[in-house]
Amino acid sequence: MKIRFREGQMLLLGFNLTSLALFGFLFAGSRNLEFLAYEGVILFFIGLVALTDSKVLYPKGLLWGLTLWAQLHLAGGGLFLGGQKLYEKILVPLVDAPYHVFRYDQMVHILGFGVCTILAWHLLMPHLRKPDAPPRGGLAFLLVLAGLGFGAVNEIVEFSSTVILARTGVGGYVNNALDLVADLIGALIALAWLRFRKRKVLVTAAVIDRDGKFLLAQRGPGDRLAGKWEFPGGKIEQGETPQDCLSREIREELGIVVQVGEFLCSSRFDYDHASVEIFAYRCKWVSGKLQQNAHQALQWVSPEALSEVDLAAADRPIARCLFGDSPERNKRA
Repeated sequence: MKIRFREGQMLLLGFNLTSLALFGFLFAGSRNLEFLAYEGVILFFIGLVALTDSKVLYPKGLLWGLTLWAQLHLAGGGLFLGGQKLYEKILVPLVDAPYHVFRYDQMVHILGFGVCTILAWHLLMPHLRKPDAPPRGGLAFLLVLAGLGFGAVNEIVEFSSTVILARTGVGGYVNNALDLVADLIGALIALAWLRFRKRKVLVTAAVIDRDGKFLLAQRGPGDRLAGKWEFPGGKIEQGETPQDCLSREIREELGIVVQVGEFLCSSRFDYDHASVEIFAYRCKWVSGKLQQNAHQALQWVSPEALSEVDLAAADRPIARCLFGDSPERNKRA
């Protein structure tokens, strides 16, 4: 599988690799095998994100959140403050021994598994029947459990280090229990943020293929994005599934009936007038004759001709996901 980096991701990758190298020298010098092993885990997840980004299109803020978590984790195991390892430092003395609340360790868990809960929501949202609705009820409960599931994997990794390595900084069962409580707090904070944050405009896009070419539509005069080309689709109405929305919008805008197929990817962009998130699906043209009911022009575009098309910013990641990133196409897409 070819790895393609989007705008700003090479900087993010370089920052992470440089940090891992510097902390690696520190851990090797102090023979801290536990955190050298954690660096291997972080490298694995960096590779996993890189391999899946063309499909998932992880938000930039989410990737920086994961990066911050990794840096705080490495600093906690490798840096000392006042002769005390950062992970053991009491930030706010709320509860004395044997619980030692509130420690740097617990702060990192709250942040890290809050970010993981947001990651779980991002992975789930394109597959929900009502992605425009914030998580409530059973879905909110499952989302919190997903965040705790990431925390459980972390505890398994820590337990494995105690089995394999002669010396670690992993605490006993009280520490593990406090870690899980911190994970729960982080997941609940993330849930509250997801519930009350400013919501994006959710829209769908149809990727319709005919003889190796894909249908694009041009916004008309008077539109804020007049002249820009896009994959046809439209806004998800309240209570509507993305698939139902796409079928309706294509019928209204283009006069044709399509069969909505597999989810391709999602894309998000902050315009001056709105924050937009697009769910793109592959679609098969079933019946009907193309009509320009809502656009000033339509065209079928091959991958080779994409560099000549002035795509709307929110549609460019979909094109990269679909066509790939040749150097020529990157100039415009």
